[in-house]
Parts: sequence; C-alpha cells; structure tokens
Amino acid sequence: MPSSKLGGFKVLRDVSVFSVAVPRDGDSYPPQVLDVISDQQINLPYVSCLATDSCWQILFAVPSGEQDRVGQIIRESVPGEGLVSIASCVVLSLFPHRSDPGIAGTTIWVLERENLRFHAMANSPSAISLLLQEECLAGVSNAFVHAFDFPPECAPVDWNLAQKGKEQIYKEVVASYQEKQPKVYGLEIREGLDLYLLEVKKQGLGLLAKSFRQLGDEGIGLSYISSLPLPGMRNHSMALCLPATVRDRATSLLSDPMAEIGLKIAENICLFTMNGPHFGDRYGLAWILMRAFQEHHLDLLALNCTVASMTGIVWYNQTDLAIKAIRTRFHVPEVTRRVIL
Repeated sequence: MPSSKLGGFKVLRDVSVFSVAVPRDGDSYPPQVLDVISDQQINLPYVSCLATDSCWQILFAVPSGEQDRVGQIIRESVPGEGLVSIASCVVLSLFPHRSDPGIAGTTIWVLERENLRFHAMANSPSAISLLLQEECLAGVSNAFVHAFDFPPECAPVDWNLAQKGKEQIYKEVVASYQEKQPKVYGLEIREGLDLYLLEVKKQGLGLLAKSFRQLGDEGIGLSYISSLPLPGMRNHSMALCLPATVRDRATSLLSDPMAEIGLKIAENICLFTMNGPHFGDRYGLAWILMRAFQEHHLDLLALNCTVASMTGIVWYNQTDLAIKAIRTRFHVPEVTRRVIL
C-alpha cells in the first residue's frame, strides 16, 4: 500500500474527555452542556456533536485539571444519559488531510492493526484529530511514522510549544479577545453534499478503513468526518460528508454487510467551516454558535470544533439562514460558496 504524504502531527496533552447523550425535545439543542461550561470560563479544545433521531451525542475535551469540576457541573445541570469521563487523554492531529478519505482509512487501519484504541475522531479543514489515551501515544506515533510518508525525523510537536515561557502574556492576549465579538477570517460554504450516518461495530472498523481507502483511490473527497463512541465506548457512531454526485458508489462501498455497518443517508446538506484569532484558546465559541442557530430555528445536524476551527452541517435549504445566524454573533468579513463535485 503506497504511503500518503503528510506534513507532520501535533499533540495536545493533559486533557480529559466527556461523552454524554442529551435527549432531543423537538428542535432543542444541547446548549445546556456547552452553556454551563462556558459560564465557568472553561475552554474546550475539542468538541464533536451529532444529532440522532432521539438524542444529541456530545463529546468534548477539557484540561485535565478541570475534570472533577466539569463532571460535577454536568451531573447537576444536564438531563443527559450515559455520562462517561476519561482521564489522561491526548489530542493527536495529523496534517494535512487534504479531504482525502484514504488518510482517514489508513489512520483507522493502522490503529486496528496495532490494536490501539481511539475514543473519537474529527476533522478540521487542515487536520484529522484523534482522542487517545496518553499511554497509547508513543505506540500510535510510531505506527503512523511507518504508515505515512512524513518528513525525516518527524515526531509529534506540542500544540503549546509556542507558548512556552510566555504563558502570562498569552493569557492576557486571549483575554483581550474574549471581550470582543468573535471575528473569523472567512466563512466557507460547501454545497452539493450528502451526510452519511453510520453505526460501526468494533469488528467492522477494518472493513470500513478499506472502504475509505477505496474512496480515496477513486479521488472522492471527504469534507467531514466525526466518530463518537456509542454507549459502552467500544462501537462507534460516525458521520461523513461526501459529494452527492457519487451517492451510488459511496453507498455501495459503505454498506458492506460483512462490516455490520448500519447506514443512513441525509441528502442535500450544506457544510460550513470557519476559523479565527485564538479560536483554539477562547472559551464559549461553540456555545455562541449553538445559541445563534437555536435563535434562528436552524437544524444543526453535526458539529466539529478542532484545531482552532468550527465545521458544521445544516440542511441545504437552510444555508442562507445559517449564514445570517452566524453573522449575528460573529464578525464575518467574507463568505465563499462552492459546490463539491
């Protein structure tokens, strides 16, 4: 199998992970989770949400020192089910993924081959990020170095390396941004997509990885991927965005009965993505977006907040309303729209 060329990978250490399912009530959102955490001024470097028929699946990471406080807040404030917290985790991000499903496929294939478990996966425009136990980091990094074509002597770089020795100055800069309306560098809209919702058993991940690599070999772009743990933390709930023009081919590859994959397709959706100054360090941004969408009665289908960016999915016929909602809460200098073929 030829190696995909990557530029490098970064790691954010000392995070704790929370996973909870919040029942859906009509057009309700999961703001009670993000709202109470925002009130405590706690930053979430990783957030992934997925709307199912019955509930919101929500997974997020917090600094390890905040684990006990966040756990208590959620138990007291959120009417959720199956709350799980996991200590001693890291976020590992691979750059750049270039919307290539083959990179996601190789990532999953390597983890399965080495029997290295991951809790969750989410993409941003620039990277694919994994949530892992810290004890697995060395083994995962070594496996990836052999599976991908990295620059010579490549090793994970600490996300916070640039802040070393400047922590107080950095905090003051982030605090100065916190008081302002969030600014984004630009809002990108991608149209012509379908959303695939999969329930994947542990034993089906290998075959799913093979399907992803086949999609990559055929030049089919992957605009969105998230993987969240189902109750029990072994099976996965996945969301993927692929071009509507390849619906028949993608359905054929992703519905292999041998993989025991449950598959649903939401046709004609729109993806939006944006980033801005200190998006990875400011608290409350996901909640600001959720509140804007709730006020405009938008159907948010999925959301990833990773690598200082926010990427979400709405129905295509709500695209203009989504842009309007985002602009009520964020300073957006430019909107670009393109159809994915």
